Amino acid sequence: MNFKEVDRYYTELVNRQQKEKKYLEDHPEEADEDSQYIDDDIAMWEEELKDMREDWKPVDTPDLDEEVTIIRKWLDDKNKLLYGAE
Repeated sequence: MNFKEVDRYYTELVNRQQKEKKYLEDHPEEADEDSQYIDDDIAMWEEELKDMREDWKPVDTPDLDEEVTIIRKWLDDKNKLLYGAE
């Protein structure tokens, strides 16, 4: 999993648990013994998200000059194919 996928996963867990907590507040008769751990789970996942986001660094920084050169070469090749050799 890449950073975005992990971030999305933990965010979804937090959102789901917050909805569950709200539901149980509105329907306390449906709460069971696992319900008492919802706040702990939310806090744990929020801490994990915070730590991940603080430590995140991009894997690579692209060399923009190289990228421009690649695009120019691609355009030249495309034009040669479409309009003939120059």
